[in-house]
Amino acid sequence: MNNRTTKQAVACTKTATLREKLTDGITMAKRLLAAVALSVAFFGSAYAQQQVAVLQRGDSVLGVYYGVNSFIDAMNASANGDIITLSGGTFNSPTHDSPLNKAITIRGAGAVEDTARGIIPTVFSAEMFCSNIAGNNDTHLIVEGVLFNGVLRRMNDDDTLTYPEFIRCIFMEETYSSNGFVGTRKSNGTFVNCIFKERVSTDNGYNGGNFVNCVLWNGARSNSTINLANCVVRVTENNNNNLVASSTIFFRNNSSSNYTLNAGSIQNCLVIGLSLSNIYNSTNTVLPLDSLSAVFATFTNYSNGIDLNTSYALTSRAAANFLGIDGTQVGIYGGAMPFSFVPTYNVIRRCTVAPRSTADGKLSVDIELETEQ
Repeated sequence: MNNRTTKQAVACTKTATLREKLTDGITMAKRLLAAVALSVAFFGSAYAQQQVAVLQRGDSVLGVYYGVNSFIDAMNASANGDIITLSGGTFNSPTHDSPLNKAITIRGAGAVEDTARGIIPTVFSAEMFCSNIAGNNDTHLIVEGVLFNGVLRRMNDDDTLTYPEFIRCIFMEETYSSNGFVGTRKSNGTFVNCIFKERVSTDNGYNGGNFVNCVLWNGARSNSTINLANCVVRVTENNNNNLVASSTIFFRNNSSSNYTLNAGSIQNCLVIGLSLSNIYNSTNTVLPLDSLSAVFATFTNYSNGIDLNTSYALTSRAAANFLGIDGTQVGIYGGAMPFSFVPTYNVIRRCTVAPRSTADGKLSVDIELETEQ
């Protein structure tokens, strides 16, 4: 088995393992919600909505924190392996003076608004600083259901982040391996059902990361290997990357430029409006640029910028004809982890706190929990 094939096999194994972890996490989340329901009193209705962070260790709730700094407060009280569940709302991010440095699990309410479920997104307001975060296959940094408004920034170039996983998140800023989470020294970041508004870049000496059923709106540029499975990638420049891609859709929307995918292993991919060069294991379909509207069911003028509400669903004909390496459709709705922004756990829909304490010193808090998916 050659080196490129080995990397592809490793990426598939990681996907299967992650799917098992997400399934196992649902039971733990239900225990958390039951514990929170028992620990909070419900009074009246004159409330002001607030952010809430619930810190859990195993089946025990260690603390409930409120306000824009509630995540930082919960993080400071946490230890490796703990879980922090966040309501919707905007939270202050860990700072240079108080960075994230623990292998914890962070569960947001979701990265996008879901009016049908009564969910507002969980948002980190600014760049998030982190320091060395150790980890192994069982305990490492996991983040799900969060929108990042700023860069995820490492404190120092030599810091390591071991096996970080990001699930159903949105990244609004350009993400670098040299100062961010995408690929870091001695580690491989894994991203599942994520959207990257800006370009993903990695430098020499950094692992490029694994992207599963993700949207990379402004492409990926790397001097190290990037693994893509069932992704949608808008290519915005000539791509001289070490790409290992399967079941992925590559496209461009600029008719004035003819970009090339160069030097990589690309299998069962759909390539629209691009040229291929020096591609290994090439078993792909190449279509002209004017095929975009026949491939995407909700195609709009992509040159106007990314629309976070765009589904990237294929037309029924494209879904039936363009198949990935596992026989399912190419793009983000095929493969083992079809795209969805609904978290794998129950969430905190809403937290409201009374404007003042009662005469006997009690503060009324109302937390609305989602009990079933």
